[in-house]
Formats: sequence, structure tokens, C-alpha cells
Amino acid sequence: MKVVILDSTGWDKLPKGVSQQQFIDVALNAAEDVSKLLDIPDTLNVVIKPNLPHVREEDGLGGSAWDAELVDVTFDPKRAADDDFFSHLRAVSIMN
Repeated sequence: MKVVILDSTGWDKLPKGVSQQQFIDVALNAAEDVSKLLDIPDTLNVVIKPNLPHVREEDGLGGSAWDAELVDVTFDPKRAADDDFFSHLRAVSIMN
């Protein structure tokens, strides 16, 4: 599995104390838990980028599973300081 952090000016809008590595860690941990229930291909790519247009207003997150090898996750970087943001991010990573 590979987690890809796409370049974006949106990363500059992350709140203090929030890092790109936190997003990688959430994706890897979610995949580890899912792999206990489902076969996850070694060729799975999780692409993460802030501020794509399909972010839900409720939690500032969005995501799509394009096929068995590609999942994209997007978010509003300003929301990364919200109390439940990373637990919601984990759910988006798992549900896709």
C-alpha cells in the first residue's frame, strides 16, 4: 500500500500542530484494521489532498474509492483542528 500526499497550497492552511504525517498515519492505521476483515491489495494507493471540491460541509471531508487500487481523500485544512476531525478522517478512509 502506498499513501500519496499531493502537493497543494492547502497544506499551508493546516492549523499549528497538525502535520501531513498525521494524515499518512491515519490512512495506514485504517488500512491495517480493514485488512483484518478484507483483502487489501499491495497495489492500493491512497491519495490525500486538501481542498478538493467534493468536501462535505458537515465534517470537512470527502473521499472516493475509484477501484480496488485507488482511494482519494480530500479535506478542508482549516477543519483539521476540529475535535473529531481525525476520527472522521479515519472513517472516511475505511468506508471508501
